[in-house]
Amino acid sequence: MNPELAAISTAMDFRVHWTGDATPFHACSVFMAAGQPPAFPAGLPPRLASALDREGTERPCEGRSRRPERTASDRVVLVDSVVVLGDSALVFLEIRKGELRYREDHAVMNLPSGGWIREVRTWGAVREHPIRRGGGSAGGGE
Repeated sequence: MNPELAAISTAMDFRVHWTGDATPFHACSVFMAAGQPPAFPAGLPPRLASALDREGTERPCEGRSRRPERTASDRVVLVDSVVVLGDSALVFLEIRKGELRYREDHAVMNLPSGGWIREVRTWGAVREHPIRRGGGSAGGGE
């Protein structure tokens, strides 16, 4: 497993197993941030590969969604980027949960030994309100 994928895997494990957040990871963003590793997601432990939002390994940016009833941006964790600094790394995530959007920065330490999370910073919470259509007022009156 390359260092980028190891760092992403550590951040995924923290979100999925330590916080219990079942929001799926956007497979294409994981694949691209990890440097397009061959045979993806073979480098991920099976418990984390199942946390991806797409099926299929050959084309993670084209595979079918595991949740076809939802739109691609409804509930998903995007990997914005990864910066590897020797045996540590920073993993930058964007979390989308419907109208709520926020960011997490994961500081990963000791990558050669599997990695552990030193710190997670959550910031930039934004609530996007959908555009109302139909000309009615917000209160339901005319």
